[in-house]
Amino acid sequence: MTDQQDSAPTPEGQDHPTTEGQARKVRSALVTGATGGIGRRLVQRLLDEGVKVRVLARNAAKATSLGDVDIIVGDISDARRAQEAVEGVDTVFHLAAWMNKPFSRAAAEAANVAGVEYLLHAARRAGVERFVHVSTVAVYGPVSSGDIDEDAPYWKIDDLYSDTKAEGEARALAFARETGFPVVVVRPAMVYGPGIEPWTLLPVKSIKSGSPLIIGDGNAFVNPVYVDTVVDALLLAATREGVNGEAFNISDGVGVTWNEFFGYYGRMVGKSVRKVPQALAENGAALAGAVAKLIGQPPRATREMVGVMTGRPVFTIDKARARLGFEPRVNLEEGMRRTEQWLRENGLLKGTLALPGSAGADKPVAVVTGAASGMGRATAERLQRAGYHVIAADVDDDGLAGLADQGIETLHLDVTSDASIASALEHLRALGRVDALCNIAGLASPGPLENQPYEAIDRQFQVNTFGPLKLARAIAPLMRARGGGRIVNVSSTNGKVVSPFMGAYSASKFALEALSDALRLELAPFGVSVVIVQPGSVKTPFADRAKAQLDKMKETAGDYLPYLEAFEHSAMWGQGMTAPEKIAAVIEGVLKSPSPAPRVAATLDAVPAMMMARLPDRARDLLFSTLSGLKSKPKA
Repeated sequence: MTDQQDSAPTPEGQDHPTTEGQARKVRSALVTGATGGIGRRLVQRLLDEGVKVRVLARNAAKATSLGDVDIIVGDISDARRAQEAVEGVDTVFHLAAWMNKPFSRAAAEAANVAGVEYLLHAARRAGVERFVHVSTVAVYGPVSSGDIDEDAPYWKIDDLYSDTKAEGEARALAFARETGFPVVVVRPAMVYGPGIEPWTLLPVKSIKSGSPLIIGDGNAFVNPVYVDTVVDALLLAATREGVNGEAFNISDGVGVTWNEFFGYYGRMVGKSVRKVPQALAENGAALAGAVAKLIGQPPRATREMVGVMTGRPVFTIDKARARLGFEPRVNLEEGMRRTEQWLRENGLLKGTLALPGSAGADKPVAVVTGAASGMGRATAERLQRAGYHVIAADVDDDGLAGLADQGIETLHLDVTSDASIASALEHLRALGRVDALCNIAGLASPGPLENQPYEAIDRQFQVNTFGPLKLARAIAPLMRARGGGRIVNVSSTNGKVVSPFMGAYSASKFALEALSDALRLELAPFGVSVVIVQPGSVKTPFADRAKAQLDKMKETAGDYLPYLEAFEHSAMWGQGMTAPEKIAAVIEGVLKSPSPAPRVAATLDAVPAMMMARLPDRARDLLFSTLSGLKSKPKA
């Protein structure tokens, strides 16, 4: 039977592929590293398929919990124990490896290099039919970006784990070439799931303690793969013919951001994932390396390892698909659901399930833009208290930090950037649901339209009009897919009434209201509602920032200078009597109302503003020209 014939996909609904019907069958197997996260799942699968399993383990007590297995107590760096372990088995799955304890070069090389050679020679003498060696994509080093296939070279980076794993793998492949011994190398990417320490247990522990996990902005790539998917690959590597002496990348085949990956754990724990600036991490690693060199010890952290956490590579699985018939069967969303279930069942997380799609995952998700200050911040805080899972988004990372300290999930988002919105959407898709989008981010730059820079006018439209539209376009499909959702666009009384020197701002808000009206009609058949919230004067830094922009305009105002000064001190700015928390309460009411009005006045002064909009044009012009001094001609 050819490799192509053996590559039939797993039937839908079958929990895992079987070795039945393959060119060779595993009848008896030795598993090293059987008490680790991957090893335990592999042993269970082998036992389920009727394979006679032997394990080589240092801790007999841990090994007894594996079930009906033959236990040999020992270490892979012991040649005598290695020979005893391989006698009478047809397949070896070599998973055991040094994982930083004890932290010494001698220990790392004994397990990851010498131990591999001992086991290879012993297996060949014992007549083993297939030797599956588990390596890692860490052998490729800190690749900055691009698709990485199995032909990429090793990259030693002075990291004990990755360097010794590369050396052990190289010796295994050389042994296969030189002797013809049937060795297949599997290179898993970042394995996560039940029992996996590096990419599940440790991150959960770190998030609980508040330790930073993400280096930089979190938009670098991680290549995850669920533990049972790795087991699938190991069984395929053990049974496929024609693959001896070859190595295979094993991952989901896609790169996801660290924000998305660790964000799952953050939602499970109920805390935001903290970050450390890339420059600080690099400098810290450089300092640690220098200290390690001075004391004659291997460095625990290197700048190259920081590069691993800040690159954007994708470890391709085309070869595994073609040669092994491998196909990832558990995507990230499903894998994280299973992982959370296991964590809670084993007492490692308390409370009910948090991830959408899981039993008990009933928290509505609300995205709030402009959340670093003012109305956005107040809204994010209020919605969290009301039981929402809040995604607080803004370009001001320092302002968001205060929300992160309160346990609110934060997201760097520039509403004017397509790339930033696309990155945010990738993260939101992983949530599985978005119930509310609150477009609150806004910008005002006053000035006479005759000489106001076009850049300032365009910027107001980008933030106030096109930003909310782009987000609505990005998130509406998620809402339509669930059959419901609500978009709240925060406008302004300036979206109904135009005052002098606020033409660009008012135009942007007029346009936002028009787009909101159209969206409301178009999305209604899908259960998605759109509501406009219209505040007047609010006690936030918004007006102060606008006045600061006005002061800049005075420098080039020319004949408009006296009118700008009159406008700056006029009553048209309002008294700022409404606290932002009041607006947040209105928004919460809109979200909870079964049938809110299409437009909601959010402040008391919004009512007279709406009445002013109904005045005849000449009457309204007279009022505004009087308040701003525009009724009189400029003095000569």
